[in-house]
Amino acid sequence: MKKIRRLLAVILICVFCVGVCPLASAAEPLPGSTDLYLLSENNSDGQAKLLGKTVTVEGIVTVASGVWHDQVNYFSIVTPRDSYRFGGGTLVYSPGNATQYKVGDRVVVTGIVVNGAYASDKGTTAIRTASSSDIQVRGSGVALPDAYPIYTDPLYEEVELDPGLRFEGMPVRVLGKVSDVAAEGTVRGFYVDGSRDGDYEDGAGRMQVKWYSYSGIESQVSQGDWVVVEGILMQSDASSPYTSGYYIRPSSSAGIQLITQDTVLRLSEAVRQKKDGTAALAGLSVTVHGVAAGPTGQWHESNTAFAMVSPRQTPGLDPVYPSGGLYVYGEGIAQPVARGDALTVTGVLGNAGYDGNVSLTPSTFTVTASEQPVLSEKFIYTDWSREQLQGLESTPVKIKGRVTAIKDTGITRTLTVDGSEDGNTTDGTGTMVVKVYSYSGLSLEGITVGEEVVVSGSLQKEAGAAPVGDYFVRPVEQVGIQRCSEHPARTLYVHLDGFRNDYVQREDWDTPVFDALISGGTRCTNAWGEYVSMTTANMTTLCTGAHTGTHQVPALAFYDKVNDRRVRFLQNYDVATVGEMFGSQGLLVGAIKQRKLQNRGADLFAEGGEIAETASQAVQMILHEDPDLMVVLFNETDSTAHKYGTSGPQIQAVVEQIDDALGQILDAYRQRGHAEALNVVLVGDHGMTEVHTNLTSTLSDVLDAVGIPYENAAVNIGPFREDTKLVYNLASGSAEIYFRKPLTQAEYDALIAGLEGITGVARVYTRSELDAMDTPQNLGDLVVDCAEGYAFSTSVAEHGAKAQQQIFMVFNGPTIKQGELYETECRSVDCVANILAVHGVPAEDTVDGAVLNGIYK
Repeated sequence: MKKIRRLLAVILICVFCVGVCPLASAAEPLPGSTDLYLLSENNSDGQAKLLGKTVTVEGIVTVASGVWHDQVNYFSIVTPRDSYRFGGGTLVYSPGNATQYKVGDRVVVTGIVVNGAYASDKGTTAIRTASSSDIQVRGSGVALPDAYPIYTDPLYEEVELDPGLRFEGMPVRVLGKVSDVAAEGTVRGFYVDGSRDGDYEDGAGRMQVKWYSYSGIESQVSQGDWVVVEGILMQSDASSPYTSGYYIRPSSSAGIQLITQDTVLRLSEAVRQKKDGTAALAGLSVTVHGVAAGPTGQWHESNTAFAMVSPRQTPGLDPVYPSGGLYVYGEGIAQPVARGDALTVTGVLGNAGYDGNVSLTPSTFTVTASEQPVLSEKFIYTDWSREQLQGLESTPVKIKGRVTAIKDTGITRTLTVDGSEDGNTTDGTGTMVVKVYSYSGLSLEGITVGEEVVVSGSLQKEAGAAPVGDYFVRPVEQVGIQRCSEHPARTLYVHLDGFRNDYVQREDWDTPVFDALISGGTRCTNAWGEYVSMTTANMTTLCTGAHTGTHQVPALAFYDKVNDRRVRFLQNYDVATVGEMFGSQGLLVGAIKQRKLQNRGADLFAEGGEIAETASQAVQMILHEDPDLMVVLFNETDSTAHKYGTSGPQIQAVVEQIDDALGQILDAYRQRGHAEALNVVLVGDHGMTEVHTNLTSTLSDVLDAVGIPYENAAVNIGPFREDTKLVYNLASGSAEIYFRKPLTQAEYDALIAGLEGITGVARVYTRSELDAMDTPQNLGDLVVDCAEGYAFSTSVAEHGAKAQQQIFMVFNGPTIKQGELYETECRSVDCVANILAVHGVPAEDTVDGAVLNGIYK
């Protein structure tokens, strides 16, 4: 009767709304609606997979009408600057030029996908419209993404197969020397040699810069000039496969810049080297922006000497630009600099410092901010070659190895460390020197030959004749010199995707390792993940110790109201990871398969694979590098249950394989001598229940009945229709509903009543209720939560709802109670807090979890 009353209410409200909001079915998506990232996906021939299809995309105009063609509209559109990963660009060709478009216009374009709008642009994906009416302007003044620095001889996989950004049709930037200037005729331009081989004179690997006489673009460049050019990356490839022939089309004269007095360069550009390791731009005065990686007075007691590195990128905002480091060295200390100071420095490039790094002799520098984050260290091996290390000069690095020699007297004090890639740290080959100075405040006291150390610092190289010599590490903080003997604790942190609480200790299931860890530790029987119970959100919590409301990753995807687009595959969290917190204390972190730590705190990362391969990679990392924290992800329980359910022989086999894998990993710790000091945390991200009813069509029927124009933000969705008021995103056991445009009270009431009337819906959460659950605003204005057995999915088993929020959680270690069932409510967000506490690592303010005092002895 309750459901019948709800449905009657829906009917009555909808009848009332006829005069207010006429009934409407789902808004038909725009023809071939997709986004620029998917449009940029190529086949094996280098052509768009959507070739010949009608598509509708949205993007920002990069070049004004008339610049690239004087009779038709020919321009490119790109993903906006203020957006997330997964961006791209495309060319647009539209007959006639009566309608003029400006840089920064937000447009929606419908047309046919073609391979190059002109023969000269073959290989470049373009959209041909039937007429100017196929281009709608929906905004103006939108910021473009900054041009991405590339070499003039880019590889196809770098510019078109990038997992986050595809640069064909997008703004790029090259630096190099000019040749073959064409200043007359219709087609004008020049070539730039900024190739990766470090030879800027031979013309090999050069790139054409091209524009037309009617474009209004002017250039004063001459043969042999150093230039920086910004423009749109195009292809002019004569034949299949379309994987080469890249060139640049500028959009204005401002995109062609001579490197003259005090030209502003990126650090990654300023440190370009010739083949012999000397500064490519030696003798030129440039201006760079960056962050001091260490203070003045530490590397030289009376002169300015410090490393300056690129600002740390804002996580999740694209693109993540190439980073660089520059050795700033000058006579006298005109102004003290502290680690974390943001700087603007003008000076002459060369190799003028005490060391062989590319250096900047400053004439002026300004501190613009303080206490800025510094680039994280990149783990290197002490026997890496010049080719492997050259791009890391003056940037933060980290090594681990055995001390083979010590010099702890005099002004220059050193350790010699063997941390070679072959894992043999006792033969003394492939070593690297660590340098500190008597006046630096840094100490090597207590370190002995034969012990293992972890050292973090700036990568420098010895001065000498070109090619300049051996590399060494200069620490900038005492915390960057760690004796491994002072950190005996190890933690294995295992993430189990979709691992039900009852997958262990089932009758006839063979899980001796799980059983031993449970009996020898504490099992949390009242543990819960984040809402909604989706992998992406919960794995982010497991890696950060933050609620979804803190890290802002709500589910697998979400609707971005600001940019009016669906965002997916999220890595955009601006909070510290557990790996970054360990790294701040000079500790070593490894991760297998857990991509949320890749470039976000994992010094060592391996892709993993099937269960056996994941285990093998973990074992090798433990035996060779022995990280303080090891994070391992097994996601096979989730994928198997989706396909086969939660109780059959398939899921049993997977659980037993993971059990075997854990046994192998624990054996590796025993071989390393860590059995007594090992902590193990096993945690699932969400549960899983079997589905008997798919509610997807029911949801559409109810939304049709309510009469509010809506669209489903499907995985491949691009721009929405202008009259669409609701956008919904399916998250398996839940549906997130976003108000794209404001609803009337009558519409809102009808919507709530309709959703609550669906059989199989446990609850409809409003925004105020979601706020109380520590969820972010981008989760939606409403969330439709399915009862157990129901989902918006055709899978055999699913998650995403409240019904799958309970998780598996076990703690085991020398300070953990044995054989304990911890019944107090706890959360997945607590895992990081407890791992930090065990190691004595300070927690960042963004860690929302609590130390579970009741699980300790």
